[in-house]
Amino acid sequence: TVWLLERGYVATVAASEGEISLPEGAEWDLSGPLAERLVRERQPVVIGDLQASPHVPDGLREHLKGGSGIAIPLVVGNQVVGALSAGSIHQDFFAEDEISVLQRLANQASVALENARLHSSLQKLSMTDPLTGLPNRRHLDSHLEREVAAARRGRDLVLCIFDLDNFKLYNDAEGHLAGDDALRAFGQILSEENRAMNLVARYGGDEFVSVLSETGLEGVK
Repeated sequence: TVWLLERGYVATVAASEGEISLPEGAEWDLSGPLAERLVRERQPVVIGDLQASPHVPDGLREHLKGGSGIAIPLVVGNQVVGALSAGSIHQDFFAEDEISVLQRLANQASVALENARLHSSLQKLSMTDPLTGLPNRRHLDSHLEREVAAARRGRDLVLCIFDLDNFKLYNDAEGHLAGDDALRAFGQILSEENRAMNLVARYGGDEFVSVLSETGLEGVK
């Protein structure tokens, strides 16, 4: 089982398989001895009797029928982000050999998580305009491919293009910092005035685009 820490010490199951598996999305509060051992001390936790141990959180115990378990912290970028755990239907099952094997697996899982987070961060940066924080032209093109395909199947779609009048004159007169502030402010206004399902993007320069899904011309007025 792989679970991740969210909102402080709240643990959420990301994936689980095996004879003692947990439902994905299940969560519980780790605050207490488990958090002390796993997060602060970054040490493995071995529990010989899952039903009897006072260290098993109530939110987790309800999913367990007994046996024993072990959890190894997952460390990414010098921060504990969760744990890799294993369970057995037998009590006191885990010895030094099993701990060593799971520790090696946890190290590999930590590297995989770090790579996945790095990839996600790079992908987000490549799809975001650094000045306004809005989706950029690349993100817009990808989004439009899906929306146009849906429109061809009959779903309403409207594309609104905004061009700031006399922006170059303002930029030259007030300076580039003031021009940047104006672009950020306009982008924020567009984001706040659009529905969450719509995409607002910076097309380039002083041009912005709103992609209005499931909206007809009357809805634009």
